[in-house]
Amino acid sequence: MEIRPMIIVSVLALSVIGLTHSSAKAEPKNTVITLEMAISRAVAAAPSLRAGEENLRGTIAQIHQAGVKPNPEISLESEDFLGSGDFNGFDKSQTTLSIGQRFERGGKQQARISVAKRDNEVAKLARARARLDVIYSAQKAYVEVMAATAAQKNAQVRFQLSSDLEAAVKTRVDAALDSAAAAQRVALQALEARTNLDQAGHDVDLARRQLSMLWENEDVAFAVEAERLFAMDDVATQPNKESSESIPEIALSLAAQKKADAVIALEKARAKQDPTLSFGLRHQADSDDVAAVLSFSMPLALFDTNKGNIDRAVANRKKAGWDAIQVRRQLDREMARLIDRINAAKAEASIIRSDMIPKAAQGLRTTRHGYERGAFTYL
Repeated sequence: MEIRPMIIVSVLALSVIGLTHSSAKAEPKNTVITLEMAISRAVAAAPSLRAGEENLRGTIAQIHQAGVKPNPEISLESEDFLGSGDFNGFDKSQTTLSIGQRFERGGKQQARISVAKRDNEVAKLARARARLDVIYSAQKAYVEVMAATAAQKNAQVRFQLSSDLEAAVKTRVDAALDSAAAAQRVALQALEARTNLDQAGHDVDLARRQLSMLWENEDVAFAVEAERLFAMDDVATQPNKESSESIPEIALSLAAQKKADAVIALEKARAKQDPTLSFGLRHQADSDDVAAVLSFSMPLALFDTNKGNIDRAVANRKKAGWDAIQVRRQLDREMARLIDRINAAKAEASIIRSDMIPKAAQGLRTTRHGYERGAFTYL
C-alpha cells in the first residue's frame, strides 16, 4: 500500500529551488485562489467522493437487509388421485395447504448484521481516505502553480538583468571599451532569457489549468498565493504514535481485522442447522372433511458442517493481522524518511536564505559596478 508524501515536503523541496525569487510584482489576474479555496472546489467536484457516498448508502442498505428474517414458505400438496380402482378420479384425493417458517439458530441474524456494520465502517474509512486523496491532489497542484509562478518571477528578473547588462555592454562597445563580440554574446544571452521567460509563462498557464481541471474548469485567469511557497512552517519532527490509528491506512487495516472477526462468527453460526416448522390444512375429498397438519424438519449435519468456510475465515483473519503489521511498519519507515527530508530541506533552505543569496547578491552588485566603471572587460 502506497503512502503518499506529505505536502510539506513538496513545499520545502520547491522552496529550496525557488529561494532566489525576486520581489517583482506578478501580473494581475482576475481572481486570487487560496489553497483553502482550491481544496474546497476540488472536494466539491470530485466524482470519487460521490462514488464513496453511494458505496456508503449501499452498506447502510446491507445492514437493513442483514436484519431481515427468512421468508415463510407456502406449499400445496395433493395426493391419492388419477390412480387405479377407487383412486381413478379425484373422489379419494387429499389436498394439503400449509405454510412453513424456517427458524435461524446460532445467532445468524446478528452475525450478518455485524458483518454488514463492519462493511459500513470500511466504507466510511474508504470515503475519508478518498477525500484525503482529493485534498492531496489539490495541494500538490496548488504547490506546482506556486512553484511555476515563482519560477516566472525568477525568469522576469533574469530577463531584466540580461537587458540591463546588454545596455551596459552596448554603452562600452560604443565607447570602444569592449569588443563587438561582447555585444553579440550578451544579445544572445538576452534572447535566451526572453525565451525562458516566455516558457515560464506557458508553464504557469499549464499548472493553473491542471489545478482548475480538478474542479472541472480549464480557466487560467486566476492567481495563487505564491508567497506561501516560501513559508517554512514548523512541522512535527517525530511521528505521533497516539494519533496513528487516525491515519487512513492504519484505520482501514484495523477495520479489516474487525470485519474478519465478524465473518468468523458468521461462518460458525452458519454451521448450525436451521429447523423448519410447517402448519397446514388437509382436505379429504370423499368426506369433505378438513384436518390440521403439523410438520417439523431440520437438516442433519452429517457431511456439510461449514468447516471449510470457517477455516477460510480464520485464515483471512490471520492475513488481516499480518497486513496491519506490514502497513504500520511501512508507514513508520515512510514517516522517518519524510521527516529526514523535511529537516534536510529546511537546513538547506536556511543556509541559502541567510548566507548564499546575500553573498551572491553582493557579488553581483560589486561585479556590475566594477564593469560599469571599466575595471575589467566583459569577458
